[in-house]
Parts: sequence; structure tokens; C-alpha cells
Amino acid sequence: MQPATEPQPADAYPPLTRAVTHKVVFFFAGHLPPPPGDTADDRARRDNEALAEVAALEPANAAEVTQAMRCVAAGAWADDQLRLAILYADDYVRSQQIMKQYALMMRSADGTRSMLLRVQTARKRREKDPAGREQDAAVGRGVLASLTEAREELARPIEAAAAAVAAAKAAKAAAKVAAETAESDAAAAEAAQRAADAEPPPPLTEEELEREKWLIAADRFSTIYPMRVRLIRRFGNLPDDCGIEPPGPELLEAIRTGNGFNQRWADALTPAEAYVNAGNDRHLCKYEEAGEGEAVVPEPVVPG
Repeated sequence: MQPATEPQPADAYPPLTRAVTHKVVFFFAGHLPPPPGDTADDRARRDNEALAEVAALEPANAAEVTQAMRCVAAGAWADDQLRLAILYADDYVRSQQIMKQYALMMRSADGTRSMLLRVQTARKRREKDPAGREQDAAVGRGVLASLTEAREELARPIEAAAAAVAAAKAAKAAAKVAAETAESDAAAAEAAQRAADAEPPPPLTEEELEREKWLIAADRFSTIYPMRVRLIRRFGNLPDDCGIEPPGPELLEAIRTGNGFNQRWADALTPAEAYVNAGNDRHLCKYEEAGEGEAVVPEPVVPG
């Protein structure tokens, strides 16, 4: 029968290396939700609480420390989701989305903790130390002391990194505002240039107003008497023996030289279409078919 192993002193348990403790401290500095105050003291208090939770899980080596810090980080984000759920309690859709995120983070934290406990159980079984409880307590005290010391040593680099991130965010926001301002100024300048280029047309003279009035009358005349308009625009006037009084000189000139929509429509009619649309003027179709007289091709005038 082998003699029982003497329990090791509490301080004899090997502490974590500086590399491992620095890894944990930097992990919590960048992977935890922001504290309510978001000051240096608030961030230090948040980090120290997380470090205490890691120490309570009693990791004895780097692998167990990694599992412990992931478990604590997932739990911290789950708590933050609960805070958001209370904040958006009146928004059903948003609160349901937040609760889904909370459940996801809780499952992650619980799963990581279960894996850590299995790893620790296997380790303790291998140790077979009758003074295991005291040694586990020593582990926790040693880890907490090491991590707290590391956090104090790295306080300035952590704050410098936080300041750099804040400065980068501020610079990005300022660049966005500057870009939006420049875009707005460019749009305003373009609008001002368009307004300056779009000078109002000069007012019409009395002769032009009179001409515009007769062009409108000629376009309306074309919808009523398309056959007469075709003959006038082709020959310059109505045939003398057609039995129809020609329009007055102003209207006749507007029909001959106008370029209104209905005048162009009358010109584009086929002989069959002209006959259908002639109405009581169908007897005028014979003049167009015979081609009597000399054709006149006036220069069209665009109104205005």
C-alpha cells in the first residue's frame, strides 16, 4: 500500500505564464460589451469582474484558460442582450430578435463551460491528489493574482488602444460628414448653375403674338377640314371652282406655313384616309387626284 501523497502548499502551485495572462487581459479588453459609463475606471471594473469569473472556474493551464475566458465572454454578451431586451420591451419584433441572440449566447456559454468541466475532471482524475481541493483553491488564487497584476501592467496600452479606436471612429465620422457636405455643396452649385443658364425667353412681340394666334387657329382648322388643308398646303389655296370660300389671308398664310400637329397629320393622310376624313368636302378629292395647278411647298414655321 502506497503512502498518501502530502498536500502541496497553496503557493506551490505553478502560476500562469505572463503570455497567457496577457492574452486573457487583451481578450477581455476587446471582446466584452461596453460598460455603462465607458470610462477608464468602468472598463477596468468590467475587466476585473470578468477576470474574477475566470479565476472562479479554476483553470490550471493555457487550454483551460482559453475555455474559461470564452465562457465568461459569451455570458457577458448574453447579459448585454438581456439589457437590450428590457430597453426594447415595447418593440415586439426587436425584443424577439434580441431574445434569440440571448439564447444563442447562453447556449454558447453553457456549452463552453461544460467542455471546460470535462477537461478539468479528466485533469483531476489524472492528478489523483488527496489534497485536490486545496490545490484547486490555490489555482484560483494564483490565477486571479496573475491576471489582476497583468491588467494593472497593461492599463496604459489598453487605454491607448481604446483612444486609437475612438479617434479612428471620429475621423471616419468626420470624413463622412465632409463627403456629405461636399456632395450637398456640389448639388447646390449645379442647381444654381442650371438656374443661371435657364434664362427666361424674351417676351413675344405683338406681331409674334398675332402670328401665334393664327397658327393655333390653323391647327384647329386642320382637325375640322383636313381635305381643305391638304389642298391649301399643296397648291397654296383652294381651287377657284371648288365652290368653297377660301379662308382669310391671315388664316390662309398660317395654314400654308404652319407646322402644327394636326397640320402634319393632314399632310400624312393617305388618299383613302383623306377621303374617309373629308366629310362634306369629299368632292375636293378629285382636285388632289387630278393634281390641278402648280404645287406649292411652303417653308414650315415652328410656332414660338
